[in-house]
Amino acid sequence: MNAPIETSPHGGKADYWREKLMPFQRGFKLFPPWLRARGTGVERVEVVLPRNVRAGIGKLCPVEDARSVLYLAGFALLLCRHTAAEEILIAQPGPLFLRCPFNADWAVHHYLQKIKDEIEDAHKHRAVSFADIMSSLGIETHEARHLFCVGHAPGADIAGADFIHEPQLLLSIVGAKGMERALLCYDAGRCPPEFVRQLAEHYAIIVGEMVRDPEQSLGAIHFLPEAEESLVLDHFNRTANARARETTLHRLVEDQAAKSPDAVAVVYENRTLTYRELNEQANRLAAYLRESFGVKTGDLVGVLTGRSEHMIVALLGIIKAGAAYVAINPHHPWEMIDYMIDNASIKVLLVNSDTVASVATFGGELFILDVELESLTTPITNPAIRVDAGNLAYVIYTSGSSGRPKGVAVEHAAIVNTVLWRNDYYVVGDSDTNLQMPSFSFDSSVVDIFCFLAAGARLIIPDEELRMDPLYVRNLIESHGVTRLLATASYYKLLSGVVEGICGLRSVTVAGEATSPELVAEHHSHLPGVRFINEYGPTENAVCSTACELVEGEATVPIGSPIANVKVFILDEYMRPTPVGVPGEMYLGGGGLARCYINQPALTAECFVPNPFAVHYAERLYKTGDWACWRPDGMLEFHGRVDSQVKVRGFRIELNEIENVLRKYPGVEQVAALCKEDRAGDKYLAVYVGCQKQVEAIQLSAFLQNSLPYFMVPDVLMVERELRLNLNGKIDTAYLRCVDDFEHQTTADATPETPLETALVKLCADIFKQPEFRPNDNFFLIGANSLRVMEMVTRVRGELNLDIKFVDIYTYPTVRELAIKFGGDGPPSRARAADSPTRGDTGHTGIVEAT
Repeated sequence: MNAPIETSPHGGKADYWREKLMPFQRGFKLFPPWLRARGTGVERVEVVLPRNVRAGIGKLCPVEDARSVLYLAGFALLLCRHTAAEEILIAQPGPLFLRCPFNADWAVHHYLQKIKDEIEDAHKHRAVSFADIMSSLGIETHEARHLFCVGHAPGADIAGADFIHEPQLLLSIVGAKGMERALLCYDAGRCPPEFVRQLAEHYAIIVGEMVRDPEQSLGAIHFLPEAEESLVLDHFNRTANARARETTLHRLVEDQAAKSPDAVAVVYENRTLTYRELNEQANRLAAYLRESFGVKTGDLVGVLTGRSEHMIVALLGIIKAGAAYVAINPHHPWEMIDYMIDNASIKVLLVNSDTVASVATFGGELFILDVELESLTTPITNPAIRVDAGNLAYVIYTSGSSGRPKGVAVEHAAIVNTVLWRNDYYVVGDSDTNLQMPSFSFDSSVVDIFCFLAAGARLIIPDEELRMDPLYVRNLIESHGVTRLLATASYYKLLSGVVEGICGLRSVTVAGEATSPELVAEHHSHLPGVRFINEYGPTENAVCSTACELVEGEATVPIGSPIANVKVFILDEYMRPTPVGVPGEMYLGGGGLARCYINQPALTAECFVPNPFAVHYAERLYKTGDWACWRPDGMLEFHGRVDSQVKVRGFRIELNEIENVLRKYPGVEQVAALCKEDRAGDKYLAVYVGCQKQVEAIQLSAFLQNSLPYFMVPDVLMVERELRLNLNGKIDTAYLRCVDDFEHQTTADATPETPLETALVKLCADIFKQPEFRPNDNFFLIGANSLRVMEMVTRVRGELNLDIKFVDIYTYPTVRELAIKFGGDGPPSRARAADSPTRGDTGHTGIVEAT
């Protein structure tokens, strides 16, 4: 490494460059990682500027320096739009480094002046050597190309930019006196020529638009050629499927009951329902709801129950009655349950005897499934109730940024479209057996239940308390001959090793969160020949919107292409389609859209917007808030969220919702909710609170547990008198992201005192990525959650040969306690399970309070 730049004689100039380049120190990737490049060396693509554009350049920029500014500004704009960056770094010989910002509202002439000013300012500080500048940033000169996104060499060929050591992309301006030629030079080993040809075409359009109207805003410049617009709007959306959709979920099940009445439909523990029994029980329930409770077509009926065969009867019986079921998780706090009941105007609620206490204040009609269902005897025939494809089938509540959940109302036509596509795509039949893992209050459960009932297959319902236990899950898969499995990527990551070598599985589906290339490779290693499917879709588009089968070897994992009758549009801030490879916000249209948010017309109007392409496509689009781009093969790449919504362990969470709830607590003045990654690379929720009053973190945690769904209760909660602010006077979230939330949660010096303790400490140090792990460290204060507990159980069983159960980790939350429990020796326990700040029913950690 070269000497620090502070020793350089250039003084203030060195400081200037160091400050200017520091934000770019981590480098910048211009070329998407999924591009396949097989060339070598440097290649060139000429930018073809039409004659009228050349004439316009001559009039707007009569002198060479002005033309150079125009070419450079157009290049910076091209790259900002292609990468969704707010600022781009351009290197020129000299060396000069130009920070070129992007603001969609700036007029072209204003932007040209800013670039001109930046060039002049950079020239004033050009005496510092390239080596000194790189040294100040701790970067070797031969690695400099990772810092810059582009190079620009006016009046010279590519040789004039050798100082930046093989730039990712170089704009070379050759010639002078109005006869300039623009060349894009690129590393053929990292980028295919077709991508650079696309850039060259876009660049020519941008320069032409800047010349045509210097008064227009930068955001108004549309650079998509007609052929490419047709590709992303039409060709990639050729999803029309004429298969009949004028039916309902319950009629699909009724058809199977008529076709194979004695086939097993549902299995829960030692109880089974055949298709005849399932259909008849649902018919009786539907009749009772209509006759005794006055349920009418279009009504909403709540379901608040745990996992069992009664749950399936309840869902089917409600839609047979012409109503839509509202899925309510009994683990939600009472305040949220009350809100859902009130928001959906629920007058009838189906519960179990063990969940009825959660609705003690409910003033409507209650039906206790496990007590009253067996007493219903008639009728057994399908109800003669008119239910159309346009009627509502169900309502699923999801996280909302206002602090209240939003009820997504989905019609039969939308979900039937997904079910029929899915069964065709997976080739689901009556020989299939599905392990029904997702909670019925999570939208994936709808397809995980009704796809298989519509195909005459079997549903295996796991026990709610044991479904996170990997050994229990493996036993279910083996004993019942499970052929299909759907899970979040986080869960399957831990389960994949347990299911290794299991025969009979035909497909595994991951949904609800991003999937890694490492998980794809692990799946194909453990279960060769078993299809691995990635599904993407918000609740607002009937569960699934895009899908694809995942294969090994891809640098990134796509979310697939649109399913039958679904349209996907990637649009910029002006609701115009973005080119292939250019990120934009994803909008969904077509046959899967939900009807609305229940009793929230303003929110419905905000999120379900008019389609600017309605002449050829559906009239409404759902604004997903997801950032994505098209790949050349018609697959979609997911790039994260536009807003504060995140996915943690498969659950969609609005960080604003957590913040808004906490602000209601007396004395809370500052709140910052973040999604972070722990040392093992797993996501978790961390919340930081600034409060001048004496408020304990345990009080806030209890408040959140009573106000939010369990999956939104933070894994880490820190309370300080005041949160640090940045230079703009806002909470310094960049600093909070760097805070090690678990650094000070290990106990005082303690060493393992038995061989079992030694082995457990070594294993836990690896799982939690805590080299200084101690025998008395509480698992849940250093990052344990339900998935981490699952990993612990799996590894302790496999590596230490201990017959440990899932619940044991919650009961004995330290290595010392586990060693005493399973080893029978060791020093007295220094902690009791009752003192553990965990929530055993959810797997969330307790509290971390700042000192």
